[in-house]
Parts: sequence; C-alpha cells; structure tokens
Amino acid sequence: SVLHEQGFNYKLAEALSSVNARWYDNPRYIQTERAGAISGSSQRADLIIDDPSIPPLVIECAYGGDGDRDADEKLDTGAFHTAIALCIPETFKRLSEQAALDALIKGETVEYAIKQHGFRFPEQGYIRGTVKDLSSMIQAVAVSKEQVEEVANEVATYINQAAREVEEGLSEKDCSEIAEMVHQRSNLTGFRTVMILWLDSLLVQRQLRKQGVDVATLPLTDVNLEDLLESWRNILKSNWSSVYSPAVELLMRTAERAHFETRRAIDLLVKAVNVIEEARLGVQINVGAELFPKVSEDQKTASAFYTTPSTAEFLARLTIREVDRNDWSDPNVFVDQLRIVDLACGTGTLVRAAFNRVRALHDAFNATMETHKQMHSHAMERGLIACDVSPIAAHLTNSSMAVLGNGQPYANTNIGWVSVGKPVLDPPSSTAGTAPLTTGSLEFLKRDALTDLFDSISESASGVETDRDRNGESIGVQILDGSADYVIMNPPYVRTRGGRSAFDIAGLSESERRGCQLQWERLIRNEACVKTAGLGASFVCLAARKIKPGGRIGFVLPNSAGFAQSWGRTRKMLLDEFENVIAISKAGKSEGSDAMSADTHLGEMLLVADRKGPASTARSDVIYCVSLNQVPIRQGIAGEYAKSILDEIDNMSGSFSYVKIGVEDIATVEKFAAEGENPWSPLGVLNPELSAAANHLAAGVLMDFANLGPDMAIPVPMRPMQELFEVGPTHHLIGHPRGTESIGAFTLDEITREPDARGGLRSLWKADSKNQTTLLVAPTHKGSVYDEQAAERVRSQRGHLHYQRGMQWTSQRLLTATTDFPVFGGRAWTTLRNDDRRVENAFALWANSSLGLLVHWTRGQRQQRGRSQTQVGAISVIPTPDFSKLPDPMLDLAAEKFKVLSQESLQPASQANADAVRHAIDEAVFEILDLPKDRASTAVAVIRDWWCNEPTVTG
Repeated sequence: SVLHEQGFNYKLAEALSSVNARWYDNPRYIQTERAGAISGSSQRADLIIDDPSIPPLVIECAYGGDGDRDADEKLDTGAFHTAIALCIPETFKRLSEQAALDALIKGETVEYAIKQHGFRFPEQGYIRGTVKDLSSMIQAVAVSKEQVEEVANEVATYINQAAREVEEGLSEKDCSEIAEMVHQRSNLTGFRTVMILWLDSLLVQRQLRKQGVDVATLPLTDVNLEDLLESWRNILKSNWSSVYSPAVELLMRTAERAHFETRRAIDLLVKAVNVIEEARLGVQINVGAELFPKVSEDQKTASAFYTTPSTAEFLARLTIREVDRNDWSDPNVFVDQLRIVDLACGTGTLVRAAFNRVRALHDAFNATMETHKQMHSHAMERGLIACDVSPIAAHLTNSSMAVLGNGQPYANTNIGWVSVGKPVLDPPSSTAGTAPLTTGSLEFLKRDALTDLFDSISESASGVETDRDRNGESIGVQILDGSADYVIMNPPYVRTRGGRSAFDIAGLSESERRGCQLQWERLIRNEACVKTAGLGASFVCLAARKIKPGGRIGFVLPNSAGFAQSWGRTRKMLLDEFENVIAISKAGKSEGSDAMSADTHLGEMLLVADRKGPASTARSDVIYCVSLNQVPIRQGIAGEYAKSILDEIDNMSGSFSYVKIGVEDIATVEKFAAEGENPWSPLGVLNPELSAAANHLAAGVLMDFANLGPDMAIPVPMRPMQELFEVGPTHHLIGHPRGTESIGAFTLDEITREPDARGGLRSLWKADSKNQTTLLVAPTHKGSVYDEQAAERVRSQRGHLHYQRGMQWTSQRLLTATTDFPVFGGRAWTTLRNDDRRVENAFALWANSSLGLLVHWTRGQRQQRGRSQTQVGAISVIPTPDFSKLPDPMLDLAAEKFKVLSQESLQPASQANADAVRHAIDEAVFEILDLPKDRASTAVAVIRDWWCNEPTVTG
C-alpha cells in the first residue's frame, strides 16, 4: 500500500513531538489535519504548530512539492506570519506509517522551504534536513523579523511616553539622581532605561505566572502601585532577585514622589506587555537586545554595539556543535562539565543564543520539560559565566535568561557587573601622575575572579541562600584560566584615536579614562595584542587565556582583525595556539540591516577557532575564509547558514568550494595558507579564483588562467617595499592642518592659489579624487614651522613619490602619486624615497597598474565598502618587484614611459578594466619587467575584469 500524504503528516507530527520537550509534553501544540481548521477560514492545514511560546505556524506537505501553493494560501488567510512548504521524498510512498515514523526519527532527510510575506528561503529549491533540523528551524523562524520590529517599535513608543510621564512628575534633583542610579548621562535616557527595567519585570511576572509559579496576576489595566510592589517583593522573597531588586527600588522611589505619573507610566508599560504577549513574543523577544541599545548612551562612544539575534544564532551554531560531545542528553551537563563564557555580554543576546543552542541539542535526545528546568537551573548557577561594564545591560542579561527557565528557581548566578574606573587591587609600588584604574573584564587577564558590583542597583543573587553566602564570601564572577568550553563574544572595538577614547563610558572623567588606559597597557604587556588594534584584540587574547585545550572561541570582530597591521600579533597567536580557524565576512559592504551588530556601519567578521590540544596534528597555518553573498538577518535562516558552511568545510577537498542552500550559492570557502602576521586576504572576496590569483601575485607569480599547462606561472619576483624605499614619516610627525590638534613639525594651510604650489614647506596632505587624476600631481598644503626641533628632524624626509593610505577604489585614480619637486607626505599620502628617480618612476607605473592595485588589495584593510586603508607599517611590507635590480636600459625605459604617461588622466581604479590609460600603464609594466607580453596581457585582462567586478572593490 502507498503511504498517503495524510498518513505522512501524522507521522511527521509524532516525530516532531519526539524531538521537542514542549511538544512531547503537550501534544495539542501540534495539530494535524483532522484538527487543523484555520480560525476564520474554511481551509484546513496539514500541520499547525500552535505552541503558546511562539506565533502559530503552518506546515504544508506534498510529495515532490506543490510549488508553495498551499503554503501561500495559508499565509493569505492572515492567520500565520510563517509557513513551511515541505517536499516529501518519493521514497516514503513505499513505507508503512510505522516505518515512516522510524525513518524520520532516525534522521531520514526531508526538504522544506520557509515562507513569510514577501520572503522565501531559499529563493529557489529546498533546505535538506532531519526532523531535528526542522524542529529547530520552526522555533527560530516562527517569529518573523518584521513582526519583532513592528512590536519593538510599538513598545518603544510606550516606553518613551512612560518615561516622559515620570520625568515630568519629579523635580530636577530627583531626575538627576535617578539617571545616576541607572548610569545614564541625561534624565530622559535615564527614565527610558528605568521603563525598560519595569517593562522587563512586568514581562517576567506575566511569564512566571504562565509557567505555573505562584505569583500575582498582572492586571490588564489600572494597576495599583501598592499591589504591584507587594507582588514584586513576594517574588523577591522566593527568587529572581537579579530581575526585581532594581525595579522595586526605583518603583518605591518614584511612587513616593510622583505617584500619579508613575501609575500612568506603569499602565502604559502594561499595554506594552499586552502587545508583546498578544504577538506571542513573551519568551521569544529579548527586551534588552531589542530596546536597550536604542537608549544607551554608551553605545557609540564606547563602541558597545549589540549583537543582532540572527548573528547570535549564526555564531552560536558555528561555535557549539553536536559532534563536540556525546552527553548532550544529560540534563546535568552544566553541573561539572560545560562552561560557556561571554565577558562582554551586553544585554545577553549571545549568552541566550548559546544556551538555546545547548538546549536544542539536548532536545534532540528525548528531553522533557523537567530536564529542561533542571538544565536551566544548572546553567544559571554554574554553566553560564557572563559580565559587562554596563550594570543595566548585565541586569538585562540575567533577566532575559530567567524567563527561559519555565519557572524553575535557581541559586546565585555567575552573571554580573564589573567595574571600570575604580582603583585596582594591585597598583604598582609607585605611580607618578595618573594611577591605574580598573578596565572591566580585562582584569580577568590577571585574576580568576572579579567582584560583582550589583549591590548598588541589583543583585546577581537569586534569593536562594547558598553555602557561599553562609560562609560570608562576596558574590562575584569567577572564571579560571583554561576552564571554558566555549568563549563567545562581541567585544567593544574602540581604540584611542582621533578624539575617541577606549574607555569613553558614561560617568568617567578624562583623568579616569587615562587611568583605565594605563591599566589596559599594564594588562596586555605580555599578551599577543597592541593597544592600536583596539579593545577587540585584547578580548581575543583574554579568550585564549580562559579557553581550555580543545575548547572553541567564537567572536564578532571588525574586519580590521583580518587585515590591519595592528592586529598582526593577534593573528599570529591564533595560528600558533589555535586550529580549525574559520573567518567569515560579507563580500562587499556589511552595513545597515546587513550588519552583524546593531547600528554599526563597520565591516564585520565572525571568527571561530579551536584551542589546540596536546595531541593536535592539524596544520595551524590553514584557515578557512568564508565570504558571504549576504549576511543572514533572520533567525532560523542564520542557523541554516552555519550548518551549511560547517558541512561544506568538513567535506571540501580542493582549495576552494561554494556553499549552497537549495540551488543558490550563499558563500564561498577558501582554504588559505596564512603566514605569521600577514593579512587574511581572501576574507570577503566573492571570487575565489581572483583571490588565488592575487595571492600568487603577492608571492611572486602571475597566473595565466588562459593557459592551464605547466608554464601557466609567469615569475614576478617580489620583495617588501621597505627594502626598496625609505617609508614615512607619519603625518603626526609632519604636522597638523590649522585649527586641528597642534602636533608635529609644521602648521599646514590648504593651497588655494596655483602660484603657492611651489616652495620649500609643501605637503601632499590630502587625497583629492577630482584633481589628482594624473601620475604627476601638485601639493595640497603649504606649511609654516610650528616646532623648530621637530622640523629639523623631518626636513630631509621629503620626496617625489607618495603612496595612498586610504584608497577609495570607486573614486580615486592613484595608488601612487608623484610631484615634480620634493614635498612632504601627509594624512592621506606616505612618502617613499629611493636615490634613483628612475626606480621611483618605475614603481609609480607599477603601483598604478592593474597588478600593483591587485597586490595592494591583498594587504589593505576592508573595513569600509570600496575602500582599502593601510597603516604606514603595513605599507612597508607590501610586496613589490625589486626595480633597483633592473639594468640601466630598463630603468631608462621606465623613465621614458613615465614621462609619456604621467600627464594622462586616469579613471577611478575600480574602472581599470575599461580605462585605456590604465591598460597602457599595464603594457609599460610588462615591458619594464620583461614579462612575455602576449601571455601577460591575456592573463591580466582576465584578472583585471574579475577584480573590477568584485564587491570589495565596487562597494
């Protein structure tokens, strides 16, 4: 007999229940066709997932698929935000119902696509996955991105209204005191933060009640403040102090001094709770992650950009893998074994994603709600270690985790608030001037435990007395070196530069920030990082200290981590001490809705790496560079990206491969042989063949892709630029434009009249894409002596040849510019000096040829779209042909070619494939280097066209 679709539906429902504890304990949460009538419609559905913890979702099944027809019809009813179109394999037709159930439970794959209004994933074809994969996907995609944004915007409106209500009812003195209590600079932002704390407490109260905890019912409107305070105090007596302590303290204060306004604010917040609950987002939405970043004053100044939920899921799936352990079924896995650490936790998005990942793995082994509760308690008490320098963010981490426990109490947590700007415990014996002050989590570089500061506003304590409390020990956050199984973080990136401070945190004075930076310098003195890389590199070194052998780190980092010279020591440490390194970035821009962190316009990357164990035999110099076609911005989809990438890496045999979901490419993976501190040049490159060609060229070989025979390699010997030129000085030594910070030798004024272009103190200071179109350019600034001694030191460091530091491929024409008389470089241009002008002419042609642009592209940063920034030290080691070794006839030829081409206007570099002048420069370079002209022309034409269509170049 044939297994009909209806029979398959029943068995699919049973199989899904077997791998999800909530559905196993509550079979009614999965409705099959007999009960699957859609409210308000005459239609019936194959399966409806009607779990109260997520919005309802429909699954429509058909042998061979039905082109999404039934799924679209169900979405059109308006009853669902999400539908799954499932394609039943034809092989199931030959199975009995019991055999079909057994096959599904044992891991037989099915195919399915996610449908939301105006969105399908994948765009074509289907995802292949087991019932376990489908169950995880359902829970993640049921909450659509648009629905969360819609609810969050509505809730934010209520928060703003409530904040204004309370602020208007209090005196200026009271307002300032409350803003200070919640560590915000302005009164309005302070009250928005208070509203988030109250909203959070109201939501937790509603959830605890639904989870069977004996707490007071939250009224739908007209809340009595005395009753609310009493119910919160009762919750405090039982447990959950980390959620309710600050809420109670703040509510008591405002209710006493602005009772009427506080009551109106609470009523507005209850309306917000009802909006969240009606959308079934009570457990799914992380109030801290969705709302706190919108009001925090530390975000942009401290580069405290919060991880998006989709990025958190992506990184958690990449970091925590089923193959890591064989005891995921054990509800006691967190007791003495599993430790997950985030020492820059923000509002807890990554902590939450990591816990959900572990729970999903546990679910796959016939979990129950009781084992869920048991696992959550152990995770809160022992398994999760997290802290942040923001008290409110750390508090929200605690509370966002609390609601995931199904009402189960827990003892004291290891989630806390750590100090910045306080006296250090071990100051140096003598401190002249600025004294070192604490740096938050970076103090873990020198110690295993930090005091939890929640005493002043909240508590990490749960309300349950423990042996540690009875012994009189203070509650703190503890993490031993080499003890973490997973370290997962999105650390602050900021560095002290351009008027920004690495510790520009609300409430700290300038002298306190200097004290923090002094301590930071002490802490990383023997670590594989430097301050100029910013705080992110220091946190990677901290993770390397805390992770155990065989453990894994997962980071969100700026793209500069893969390219900047300042990150070189950290990259080398990763190669020396870690293996199976995976670096993931978007090919091209990663900003706005495509960013990995909220509200940042920086290019970002994910870094995942395994700490080497004593028996490791893996090649430490091989890393996997993954370039995404686009960043996954929806939960569920992000997890599928992670699964597909890991599967491809596990199975790839060549040097590169394409990652597919359905029939579409989502990414490329390139196996890259990294060297020491050198950049990871394939990162973010969409075309792996272009990446290979560029890296071969930097290593001294031009690949002729039109000739796949044994002589396809054309030698182009290279050496570091610093062996050919004197490089520098930096713009800090040269001087400063008038009206800016007074540093360096000269005060510089922009040249506005052509006669002023000639003179002794002239500088090519800035890049000007409109006027700097030919190889020969005019200086942009004239100088006057600001510091005579400094001027003496740099007078001899003028030159004719200048290298671009912030190349904008889409507008700028020149990577190297020349001046007809010696001038200083500047902020945009770095001077290169060689005693032989013919060598400089040859290099000017090379650097502006397609080949020179390509080599620079492998070494420049890709932090911003279409731009390649380089530090002076990085310029020094960029490979270049050794033109000093050319015979005199070739150098004379270079001078002649330069003279002919130096007055010709070039197009922007990104248009090199269509620029006749650039092509003429290419041909000149072939002659000067004595390359086989026909073969070199053919090879460069192919590579040049690839490069000019690469998103990192075109932006």
